[in-house]
Amino acid sequence: IVFGDWSSDVCSSDLTGFFHNAYFFYSDYFGWVRDRNFGLSALLSNPLNKFERIDFGISAMGISRSYLDIADDIVDMAIGEGFLSPRNRYFLLNSLSYTKDTSVWGYTGPTNGSGMSFGVTYSPGMGKNGIDFATFRGDWRRYTRIVRDYGFATRLAGGFSEGKNKQKFFLGGMPNWLNHYFFGGIRVEHIEDIYFASFEMPLRGADYYTLEGNRFFMGNFEFRFPLVRHLLMGFPLPIGISNIGGALFTDIGAAWDKGKRLDKVFKLNRNSLYTDNLFVSYGFGARMNLGFLLLRLDLAWPTNFYRSATSPQVLWSLGADF
Repeated sequence: IVFGDWSSDVCSSDLTGFFHNAYFFYSDYFGWVRDRNFGLSALLSNPLNKFERIDFGISAMGISRSYLDIADDIVDMAIGEGFLSPRNRYFLLNSLSYTKDTSVWGYTGPTNGSGMSFGVTYSPGMGKNGIDFATFRGDWRRYTRIVRDYGFATRLAGGFSEGKNKQKFFLGGMPNWLNHYFFGGIRVEHIEDIYFASFEMPLRGADYYTLEGNRFFMGNFEFRFPLVRHLLMGFPLPIGISNIGGALFTDIGAAWDKGKRLDKVFKLNRNSLYTDNLFVSYGFGARMNLGFLLLRLDLAWPTNFYRSATSPQVLWSLGADF
């Protein structure tokens, strides 16, 4: 349930609401798990001008977990050994962010201009089972149009988390990935990995969970161009398709935990440079605006600069380009 108020004289808005949801997950080791997610939230957004705004949010949230297929004494033992999270988690989440966006959009995403967002998220921990962390994150994007429908897109993002329960960053995959894959399977044993983690995308060529840590860096570089101007089919149906966009891309990502260093990012092997600390991929993509949705197809080859994958990862996804 959400309550909102919009103030037209200063162009600011605020939303408040409360929620109570139930989610079911399946674990290979512990069977079916049921989570109750409940709390209160409020959001205040204050535009500074046409292109800039400041957002502030606060949420009081609780997670209550039930293990449906195993006895309580076994659950208690697993929690005591650290294999499972406590049955209940509580946190008071505060967030503050600054956003500036001057981008101009085309058929499938931004084509010109720039955008940036910097923010901090803080949870002080509440009681014995509270979550204590502070996370700082930044995102910068630049779109450079060469001529009509041809241009470059660059995105740099990074962040780090501090505190007793440092937030995890999971790198890999695409937003709204239809034929998705999980590196090591879906993680549901720890409540923190579901509700308090941040999934960073796109990192094409990598499955979900491929990289993880409480620090991360990501770079995305694309050359965007018109792939098909107009396509008229005669069989089996006379269907016309237009404005299919294409992209040549390179994705770079790294994630690590506090106290660990990315030493020797590039190494030498037989007079050739390679890396085992960065995830790098390159590939080709097509984007189609179907009117009611945006469909994306990407073919991505992971590489360490010395060797590349022999076959690409195929990603079908929905949504606009970054």
